Amino acid sequence: MPFDSTFRDRDQRTSREPQLAYHRAPLAIRRPRIRTIWADRRGVTTVDARTKIVAVHTPLLGNKTYSELLRRAFASSDALHYDAHWSTEQYDIHRSGTLERQLDRIFLKYVQRPFVRHRNLDFFPSRYELGASYWGRRTLNAILRSSEPDALHLHAQNVALLSVDVMRRIPTVISADTTSYLIAQQRLPVPWRWTLAPNHFMERTAFHAASAVVAWSDWAAKSIVADHGVPPERVHVIPPGVEIEKFEHIDAEHAAGSKRKLRILFVGGEFERKGGPLLLELFLGRFAARGDVELHIVTKDVVASLHRSIVVHYGIEPFSEAWLAMYASADMLVMPTQSDQSPLAYLEAMAARLPIVTTPVGAAPEIIVDGETGFIVSGTAVRTFGDRIERLLDDKSLRAQYGEAARRRVTARYSAQTNAARLARVLVGIARDQPALRKRS
Repeated sequence: MPFDSTFRDRDQRTSREPQLAYHRAPLAIRRPRIRTIWADRRGVTTVDARTKIVAVHTPLLGNKTYSELLRRAFASSDALHYDAHWSTEQYDIHRSGTLERQLDRIFLKYVQRPFVRHRNLDFFPSRYELGASYWGRRTLNAILRSSEPDALHLHAQNVALLSVDVMRRIPTVISADTTSYLIAQQRLPVPWRWTLAPNHFMERTAFHAASAVVAWSDWAAKSIVADHGVPPERVHVIPPGVEIEKFEHIDAEHAAGSKRKLRILFVGGEFERKGGPLLLELFLGRFAARGDVELHIVTKDVVASLHRSIVVHYGIEPFSEAWLAMYASADMLVMPTQSDQSPLAYLEAMAARLPIVTTPVGAAPEIIVDGETGFIVSGTAVRTFGDRIERLLDDKSLRAQYGEAARRRVTARYSAQTNAARLARVLVGIARDQPALRKRS
């Protein structure tokens, strides 16, 4: 997988709470006035009233899952023709070329020394974002040679940084789960946050060129408005979703597995950033000796299994049987994450009726209700974190109570179909505004 971010995290975001009103897209989708006429192989002319959307998405970690959910949700849509592509399509075709290998050295090489890396003195995030945007633009150029979309959907913003001129010609929605300002606050010491200034400039330019910006959370939306100056009326808060119906059978499996060992589940492609080392240390020091608890880790990173009660799972892809089985056999999700945005693992665990123990990082306080669907504990309060885990391990009725509350919350707020419909409404809306957009540019 190209462009696999290795920029590690430092400190957590200090919250700010400006009072802002965001536009929330309604559920109703009316048929657009746009008509596309085409002929099939038999020469039969057909009128397609759907709005044609070209989407270019980054295929990394939770972003890939988000894209797959949208593709599935829009597959049978009578409002949209959603033509989705990975931003790395042209990279996959041309990466063996001499120029492309040189560009990889420019975009992806970073200094291993901790002193440099933890202060961002090699400007790796800026170079990485440029590389992602360069290949996203090449992919977009290849698509637009043979396609005339009514609107574009670019996710995340790093795909859009070098496509500002295209966004000024074609109505565009950028969706984002975070901003460079929030990343700086989570991952860099205060004296070195200035090193992300190039990212701030590129992001701001892209957000202002877009017709609309979709934020996954209020946390991200506040930064888009307050830090980047995007008008609130152009910012839509539409969280990602989860296919809740896929988890219908899990409650019965929890009951059937009541006599087995209890299972703590950790799901994080980037093990260190998601707090994996802290959880390992906590499990080995406090729970491994109990004999009735296992820790199951789902990750892409290499992790040493230091105890017979620690099981590491690799290669588990979203929507697979193994993926569902992980949630079906778990008793809780524990994520002592140090830097995060809006993890889809939270939504999946809630759909599976699992209580969650995590940190107040990113949009976690919007997703999880402390003391109702799980526990939110400061990442520095290791003893308290362990106490919350132990409380859930020792109280089956509390696990069931929190799990049911989590299921109700995710059903009400995070349905993939419902939130895809909201996004569709935004895409159709900006496509209708094409003449006004072109006049403005």
